[in-house]
Amino acid sequence: MGPSLGSTGERRWAVLLDLANFAIGLERTGRPFDAGALVDILKREKGELVLRQAYGDFDRYATLGTALRERGFGLSHLPRLTRGSEKNHADIQMVVDAMRVAFTSPHIDAFVLLSGDSDLLPLVQELIRMGKRVDVVAVAGSASAALAANCHQFDTYEDLLSVGPSAGESLPGAAEPTLPEGGAGDSEAAALPSLDQALSFLRQSVLELQDRGSNTLDSTVYDYLRLLNPAFSVRALGFRRWRDFLEKAAELGVVQVEPRGSNLVLIPAPAPALGPSASAVRRTRLGRIRRTAP
Repeated sequence: MGPSLGSTGERRWAVLLDLANFAIGLERTGRPFDAGALVDILKREKGELVLRQAYGDFDRYATLGTALRERGFGLSHLPRLTRGSEKNHADIQMVVDAMRVAFTSPHIDAFVLLSGDSDLLPLVQELIRMGKRVDVVAVAGSASAALAANCHQFDTYEDLLSVGPSAGESLPGAAEPTLPEGGAGDSEAAALPSLDQALSFLRQSVLELQDRGSNTLDSTVYDYLRLLNPAFSVRALGFRRWRDFLEKAAELGVVQVEPRGSNLVLIPAPAPALGPSASAVRRTRLGRIRRTAP
């Protein structure tokens, strides 16, 4: 028998945050951690957040701890193991608490793990085996591909908090997609792609990964696409989810999407139905130039 839902049909969620994992990832991007906005979005998109718990060194992150407490989080203070190290027992404590909740709180039937730590993969797999829903939110570029591929839904913090036009609005953008010459580090210089350009980037990412002998799971393709164009955002294109974008790409014949367990495998379609921008030159992460067929 599967987990029961609340009286409104919504799931009841436990939200577990590895603060150091999140904060370190955001420090690399220079983006602040907005606890209030994140909670508001999770409430709107997930439903009832029954349990909220954050794990970290709150001597170091005292200001963030105050903000989290004001948004209903309990704080588990876990000092760093050694001076100068970022390592603490946050992942271990998250696993212990998640399993305790799974066994003792049957009314909680879903988990949001705010972390990209690959050490949480066994927890994700075990919770799913127990019939729980498991979603993961992580900072872009700091998430384990295996963790993203094995949860029910993966979102980046940046995509969740991005504010884009509605699905019916057009996006500003040049006729040709623009990639920063310096690579993924010049994200501020990257232009927002149009839908045609984003679809072409998607197919290009799948082709590049195939050339390298890498897997083409949807989570792997997502990370690679963000390296090709750091400005890429499904929300800015009018989609709520990465998989909604993939459904549109499959519908237009850009890629084929094949389920593999809880994952999706992407295969480039032989004749993608792309707009005029599809013939543009692409510079790949590896420095090679590939021109798609006109």
